[in-house]
Amino acid sequence: MDRYLNVLQLLNNLDSNQTTNKITKSHTSSELEFWHTDDDRETITVMLQSAGVTSNDRLIAINLGTTWRTKQWDPRNFAAVIQKISDIAPNFRVVLTGSTEEQTLLKDITIPESTINLVAKTDIMQLGALLERCEVCLTCDSGPMHIAAAVKTPTIALFGPTAPKRHQPYGSGHTIIEKPVYCRPCYKRKCHRKDLPHQCMKDITTHEVINTLSAHLNL
Repeated sequence: MDRYLNVLQLLNNLDSNQTTNKITKSHTSSELEFWHTDDDRETITVMLQSAGVTSNDRLIAINLGTTWRTKQWDPRNFAAVIQKISDIAPNFRVVLTGSTEEQTLLKDITIPESTINLVAKTDIMQLGALLERCEVCLTCDSGPMHIAAAVKTPTIALFGPTAPKRHQPYGSGHTIIEKPVYCRPCYKRKCHRKDLPHQCMKDITTHEVINTLSAHLNL
């Protein structure tokens, strides 16, 4: 985002046209925006109510998937985090998000009955309304990570083959978890390591994710 804003600033310096200056200045905000509507919020409210959620319930969003296999944290780790948070913070409800492709990630894991499964049940604008309703979002490097940042929901982002300096959730209040693995960031969709494949994601432990999540929620 900063790189693109710098391009706008460069155009602004090169072109003295008044219209260009106005356009450039109006698009150099330091915050992301997301344009979901009250209708999207109402749809999410109805979905949550059908799952037994009231306006006073506190929600945690967990986005299970990402488009690259190399950026994916083991779904069993997510399941362990969900179970632990459900044990230590029963006043919170975990909401699962994801696309149709991520439904397969749920097949081999067990999650508490209190978990709200909205994987593949929202469109992208409704997802923004849902993430806005949550107190924190746990996710890998993904599109929903940036949507969470845009609706001002604090995000815990797990980074492996990509560089947080380039792709971290924009704004303040977010936490990056990454490991100093020598081969990252590699930006490869398929891990080429034979000795310890996917080490950058495997080295992220459920213990540190739970501790980070607990700190965000003041548990």
